[in-house]
Amino acid sequence: MRFYEKYNNCLQQEKPFWIEFEKTQVCNYYQNEFLQTCEGKKENTKFDLTKYFKEIFLEEKEGSFIPDLLLLNDQKHKIFIEIAVTHQATKEKIQSKYRIIEIKVETEKDLELIDNQHLIEGEKILFLNFKRELLGDFCRGNCIKGIKPYDSCLLLYNFFVVFNNGKSRIIKETLTDIHNKLETKLILYYDMILFDDSDSRLNIIFIDKVVEAYSKKIQIKNCYLCRYHGVNTYNYNSTPIFCKFLKKPCNSNEAATCEYYRVDPQVFPSNVNPQVSQPTNEDETRCLETPSIATSNHRKFEEAKKLIHPTFGEGIIIEIVVDDVAKVKFPNIGIKLIYLPNCLPVAES
Repeated sequence: MRFYEKYNNCLQQEKPFWIEFEKTQVCNYYQNEFLQTCEGKKENTKFDLTKYFKEIFLEEKEGSFIPDLLLLNDQKHKIFIEIAVTHQATKEKIQSKYRIIEIKVETEKDLELIDNQHLIEGEKILFLNFKRELLGDFCRGNCIKGIKPYDSCLLLYNFFVVFNNGKSRIIKETLTDIHNKLETKLILYYDMILFDDSDSRLNIIFIDKVVEAYSKKIQIKNCYLCRYHGVNTYNYNSTPIFCKFLKKPCNSNEAATCEYYRVDPQVFPSNVNPQVSQPTNEDETRCLETPSIATSNHRKFEEAKKLIHPTFGEGIIIEIVVDDVAKVKFPNIGIKLIYLPNCLPVAES
């Protein structure tokens, strides 16, 4: 067979056997930042088959198929060569996902396509099931779809970052600055986040990202991960944490330098927005933990219901359970702290 002879000669004489077909440029310059690629121009791409496929077989069975010729490389990758004299490749072969080069030979002149040792995609030569995308950073930042994070306008984006000292924040930066911070080891980790600046869920997003970073084994230290953290209901916005060990309000990043910091996955918050109300005294502040702890400790919550509902009726709402104290909302008198062993209100001083 003409193809078999020509290809073997190329292998023995170390000459190229070219194939050329159309591929589409797919730019991945901004893929990491935006999880998005851009489709660019189409162009013919040229490959030397003999560099990759060192073996050729005549009518070698492959699964349920027997191609006219089979090309094989060291990684066991295969290409079928089909010489279509009277019929084309079957539908089953095409749907098999094997790469197929189909050469239509109707006259003696068509054999020149093989003799030239250069198969170019066209009416007589088909490339089936070949990868058609050519990945690369073709735009070098000058995106054809208008993404311009590196442009002179200095577009700012919201990032959750973990610094090299273990602290974490949500900041506004350009992508250039973020990459520079990462390269200079100023930050260990960053994640772009999308939210409106007026979004009231900002603190929830921050807490979620803290837990997520820890789960990714990033060296983060944050009070929301510590077993001693609770909610500071006096001034939640500026110092949201109340440390139950040191008995003082603090910022969540104080964990980075705290000798009493102890990570405890059992108290990790989980998408719950604290319903902050003004406490009646300091004791109440100290016994309130984040509502997410109550939701994660379902068994303790159910035990509290069994104790409280028979005493006060079904109309009350148990909001938080911490150790032996439950925060309960009554229909008429509002919020009260109930000591569970005897179901009596915590005394107010």
